[in-house]
Amino acid sequence: MRIDKSTKISTLTMLPRLRRLVVHELSHSRLPFDLALVAVALALPSLSVGWQLDDLFQRETLLGETAHLSPWEAFSTLRGGPALVRTFIDSGALPWWTAEDFRLAFFRFLSVATHRLDWAAGRSEKASPRRR
Repeated sequence: MRIDKSTKISTLTMLPRLRRLVVHELSHSRLPFDLALVAVALALPSLSVGWQLDDLFQRETLLGETAHLSPWEAFSTLRGGPALVRTFIDSGALPWWTAEDFRLAFFRFLSVATHRLDWAAGRSEKASPRRR
């Protein structure tokens, strides 16, 4: 396809129309509701999944089943030394290229408190954490 001056001019004249169309659509009063509806629809399949990945680790930590962390450290995954990192690598929880001195700890006091409150309230172990 050969591009000449008339093609370039027609493309440039379309840009203001495209801009007006985008601005009009983004300023629609129903946009927040529509976006919320799309978000809920996209999240619905996750409700039937159950316990996955970090949910299992956090559950073990909250129940006091991890030797190296207290229940208040549910988001402090790797605070040990190279031996603990090697254990995670050998179990497949971390990739083989992870550095031996790797550390990972998040201070999420409020998240741990709400998780513990859920367990204290008698939440079922089989209930998905995504339903909360």
